[in-house]
Amino acid sequence: MNIREVEKSSFSVIGKEGLGKSQEADIWIPPLWQQATNAFDEIAHLVKQPLAVWGAMSDEARTFSAWSDGGLYLAGA
Repeated sequence: MNIREVEKSSFSVIGKEGLGKSQEADIWIPPLWQQATNAFDEIAHLVKQPLAVWGAMSDEARTFSAWSDGGLYLAGA
């Protein structure tokens, strides 16, 4: 996988937030995306077009530091 860092101007992401263990991310993040997808009509009027979906990660203290044992994930648009 090629990873590149891109700097963007400020933007907001709205969606469904979850908290879980980093070793179990493959278990709890996909259902979070399903919840976000199923509830999209709740936020559709707030989303700019064209639609962009984002997954945002942060440590539990919300400082956007890397996960250790667990962390927060936001599945949104």
